Amino acid sequence: MRILFLVFLLLAGLCNMLTRTFHSIIDTTMFTMNATLILGLLFFWNHSLQIRLLPSEAKTYMLSASYLMIFYCLLRIFKYRMLYTDADGEVVTKLYVIPKLLIPTLFLMTTLYIRRGGQPKKKAEYFCFLPPTALLLAYLMTNLLNLQTGAGIVTYGSYIWVAASLLSGLFVLLRKIRMIRRREGYLVIACPVAWLTLLYFSEFLSSRELMRPYNDPEINAFCMLSAFEICMILHLIPHNENYREYFSALTLPICITDQNFETVLSSNAGMDITRQQMQKSLNWAVYPDPDTRLRGIPITGGYTFFEEDESSLHKLKQRLREDNEVLALENELLEQERQLKLEKLEMEERNILYEKIARAVRPAQEKIAGLLAGANPKDPSFRETICEVLFLSAFVKRRANLCIVSDHRKEMAVSELSSAIAESVYYLRYNKTKVSLSDRATGQISCEKALLLYDAFETVLESLREKVEELWVCLKEDGILMMTETQNDALIEDLSRMKTKGISKQIKAEDGQLTIHLLYTE
Repeated sequence: MRILFLVFLLLAGLCNMLTRTFHSIIDTTMFTMNATLILGLLFFWNHSLQIRLLPSEAKTYMLSASYLMIFYCLLRIFKYRMLYTDADGEVVTKLYVIPKLLIPTLFLMTTLYIRRGGQPKKKAEYFCFLPPTALLLAYLMTNLLNLQTGAGIVTYGSYIWVAASLLSGLFVLLRKIRMIRRREGYLVIACPVAWLTLLYFSEFLSSRELMRPYNDPEINAFCMLSAFEICMILHLIPHNENYREYFSALTLPICITDQNFETVLSSNAGMDITRQQMQKSLNWAVYPDPDTRLRGIPITGGYTFFEEDESSLHKLKQRLREDNEVLALENELLEQERQLKLEKLEMEERNILYEKIARAVRPAQEKIAGLLAGANPKDPSFRETICEVLFLSAFVKRRANLCIVSDHRKEMAVSELSSAIAESVYYLRYNKTKVSLSDRATGQISCEKALLLYDAFETVLESLREKVEELWVCLKEDGILMMTETQNDALIEDLSRMKTKGISKQIKAEDGQLTIHLLYTE
């Protein structure tokens, strides 16, 4: 491709040499061919920069330089073929300063990028655009004000800046080539040598009034083009021209489509996917086969699609599922073991509670067993025996109920104790004892206090059974108050000697009336 480019460039030079045959048709045709070839080659190079894979910063500099080269050559065409007054020609000539200043500046910026090796731009590099900008402004002002002295200074300043930019860029390239030890460094030297040679040869032909193949704008433009191209040939600027073949040679399953999902580039690995799968893969997971996932990513002007092999991931997931099943079984076994331990603990707690209840009611149960063992239906005292058994059975029932209620609790409702007392005194009627019960206590009561009060009350009540005809019982906030009428001194003495655990007794006998007050002591 570069050889063909040189052939067309030589053809353009030949056409330029045939533009003054003094035959209007031939001159016009040759000039048109020359202008077409020169501009065509510059546009072709501009297009090649656009389609190459180049670093963004270097690509920006070179594209800007290519547009300035096109502008430079267009100015020459306008000056010599489309303008008919000397004044217009002078205006165009003055516009030459724009590409003359900026193209070397862009070349310098490109070489500085090469020196940095793609690292972030330093702040000092931004000042490279200050000299050409200042010179352009000064050139504009001097021409507007017709300052001849100032114009000369600006002109020489422009030449100095162009020379400094080109020499600095050349120095950076040579130093970079020396660092990477490339043998093709002679190309960098050959470019300015060829440039100077062409300019000298062009001036030599002009001085002899001979037709020269190229004019100064063309020589300047294409020599700068050659300098940029040499940087890419030596890979000082990384690029890839043949990226279609490079892309197709990839072993990865990947493709690039336009916005209509038409394939533009595709690797040799191939992707057997439909347009519907492409559209869906942009937002959802798509699996052409169980172990391959299709992914889609929007890019400028289209989409890129590639496949990922998830077979190893699926194997890991399968292993994870198996491990989870094992863990689930282990967790289930642990849960069953925990449940068994809880059940065992509850059973042990129930056994402890049952043992506690058994200890509390054992004396009453043994007494019941003794009474039933000696009971004889034909015996006249059989009725009294059964009445006592019923009385003791009510105590066993209620005492066990209070133990259950007080398990793992510190307080119980006063109504629980009141119900127990009411059921115990209920069976005194079989002994022809009239009982009156009054409940003046409400709220909560300590479980320990309730059990001790009930035990003491049952002990006293058992002593009073069959010995009194009437009994008044009152459940108060501080204990249990019992009142009856009796003249039995032995009973009063027995009650006084009676021991009640954790409960104090206040016994008062006066005028045949016996008062018993059971009080809880801390």
